[in-house]
Parts: sequence; C-alpha cells; structure tokens
Amino acid sequence: MTQANIEFVRRFYGRFAAGELHTLGELLDDEFSFVPAGKNCRLAQPCRGLAEFFRFAERQRELTGGTWMPKPYDILASDDHAAVLVSVTASRGVIERSFRLVHVWRIRDGRGTELRSYVDDQYAYDTFFDESDDQRPA
Repeated sequence: MTQANIEFVRRFYGRFAAGELHTLGELLDDEFSFVPAGKNCRLAQPCRGLAEFFRFAERQRELTGGTWMPKPYDILASDDHAAVLVSVTASRGVIERSFRLVHVWRIRDGRGTELRSYVDDQYAYDTFFDESDDQRPA
C-alpha cells in the first residue's frame, strides 16, 4: 500500500498541475474532507465533500490568476497516509509570495479521504489571501 499511496499522490499533483481539476474527483472519496492552511482568511474554511472542495480550488485559482501551483518535492507514505512536502510560488495582483507547505493525506482503497494543509508562514498566507485588500487580480 505504501507504493500505491505514493502513486496516488503523484497522480493527484500531476493532474492538478495539468489543470485537470475536473478529473480529481476520480481520485477522491465522495465524502472527501479538506482542511486548508491558514487561520483568518476566507480560504481557511474547512471543506466537506467534493463540491465544497472544488469551489475552494476554483476560488483559489481565481484569486491567484491560476498561479497557485503546488509542486511536491518529497513524499513520505505509509499504508494509510502520505505526507507531501510542497513548495508554491503564486501571485495575486502585483504581490508574489512563496510558501512551503505540508499536505497530510488520509488514503483508503486508493482514494483520498482527507487532506490537511499546513503552511510555513500562516501570517503571510492569511495576508496573501485576505480578500479585503487591494491585491485582487485585475
């Protein structure tokens, strides 16, 4: 199962990078749960189910003009979990930021059931996604 979970992670991020968001549902459980990084920004709300997750992904894409692209650089896996070290450089209007994140996956029968995201600088992340500022893409 460990190798299968590594392959699951590679498929997920590969499809995400290719812009194939519509195919991610094939890899995720119908009751998929997502807890994004951050604390105070609007994007920090947990998602339950595929519809909420896809709304989150679309909103994140809108806010960053499609520049939010997680790039895994290390994967640690067991029979039930995978931890993925991820780097992201994204822009929002004239602001560009780089983040390092840890994505912790729970995987059952080859499908993602839960994803929790932890960011290296929560304050910078929250500020970057604060929808009340003037960083919105034109």
